[in-house]
Parts: sequence; C-alpha cells; structure tokens
Amino acid sequence: STMFTNKDVKTELAKHKDVLTKFTRSKAGQSNLLKCIETFAPSLGDQLKKQLPVLLKEFYDADILVEEFIVQWHDKECADAAVKAASGPFVTWLKE
Repeated sequence: STMFTNKDVKTELAKHKDVLTKFTRSKAGQSNLLKCIETFAPSLGDQLKKQLPVLLKEFYDADILVEEFIVQWHDKECADAAVKAASGPFVTWLKE
C-alpha cells in the first residue's frame, strides 16, 4: 500500500500548487479534485483511515480545497463508504 507523510504531501503540493489552485477555483474544480481523491483513496488499503485525513488537511491548509466543498462532498457526494468513514473525523473537525 502507498504510504506518505505530511512532509511528502506538503512537498508535492508546493510543487504543483499553482496548477492545483487554478484547477480548483470553481465549484466544478473542487468537486473534480475531491472525486479524484475518492478514486485514489482506496489504494491506501489499510492505511486509509490514517492517511486520508492527512491528505485532506494538507489540501485544506494549502487553500486548494475549501471547507464548504469538502463538507458537501463528504455529506452528499462521496459514494465510497470506507472513504466517507475515513474522512469523517476531518470533516467533523471542519464543522466544529
């Protein structure tokens, strides 16, 4: 399974932030990135619960994904039960 750290994610986001920021300016872009994450997340295997919140938080902290769309995706659009469960604690934190 794929393992990454906060530092790995930060490094990659820094490299690609300009493109990702342009891509996610619109609601459709935010939605598409979240769908990509949802598609990728199962490849994390047994690390899903630990790694998905790290990934989402780094995208959020880098201002690539915004709270409104993360919550909407989690609550209404995410079809993968395991991904929804793994992202739940981060979404709960956002809502508080």
